[in-house]
Amino acid sequence: MAPYNSIAERNVYDERLAFVRKLLAAKQNVVSFVDKHLGWDGEAQYDGLFKGSFNICMDVRRGGTGEHVVSGSPLLAKFTKRWREEKVRNEVAVMEYLREHSSIPVLRVRCWRSSTDDGPQNLGPFIIMDLVEGQELSSIIQQPNQDPKEPLRLDLNIDEASLDTIYDQIAGYLLEISSLLFPRIGAISKDAATNAWAVISRPLTYDMNELVTFGEVSATSFDSLGAFCTAHDFFLWCARCLQEHLAAQRNIV
Repeated sequence: MAPYNSIAERNVYDERLAFVRKLLAAKQNVVSFVDKHLGWDGEAQYDGLFKGSFNICMDVRRGGTGEHVVSGSPLLAKFTKRWREEKVRNEVAVMEYLREHSSIPVLRVRCWRSSTDDGPQNLGPFIIMDLVEGQELSSIIQQPNQDPKEPLRLDLNIDEASLDTIYDQIAGYLLEISSLLFPRIGAISKDAATNAWAVISRPLTYDMNELVTFGEVSATSFDSLGAFCTAHDFFLWCARCLQEHLAAQRNIV
């Protein structure tokens, strides 16, 4: 993929920062929202904020029992606003499917809404799920005292047994996922009548989001996209997306 438009990158940074500030300002409303939906009788408490590449999450703790949940939303600007609802629906479907068809420890979803209007303080779609506290993998395998702004570098002195355990677990998860096959490429959903899983709509890919968010490609250009019947068709479409990026974005040298 070609370099992004630096103006678009700056705009995304500013919008993302504004969204985080809005979320922090509304944290008590979010906590009350979680408390109401889970029936915690006023025991919900704010316990921190953390973010990933495309989501921002609020840790909410139940004071009486110490029970923890995460209320997560797609990070505005970092993820195309037009597709936030679709993203949440797809994520919930995949988590439910993996819980049913694999041994991968997937967190339980307590509550979710894909509609922008259903979230607290108009913050957008959300997922409330269990939180399991633990240690980040990067803190185990990266070099000690590494600058967090630099790309992760593997600690060459890491215990071999620990490294084998990590690789074994990751390989096991990937092997399980690779065995879950569908006849088409796209987003999965469960049929309410038959209780069967099927690919019924288009994939929502990383490249799609990056092209629209940073590459000046219109989101409407993907409106007619559906599921793919062959890998050949899918990869051909991926190549055409990159061509569209070259045509749409200004100042590519």
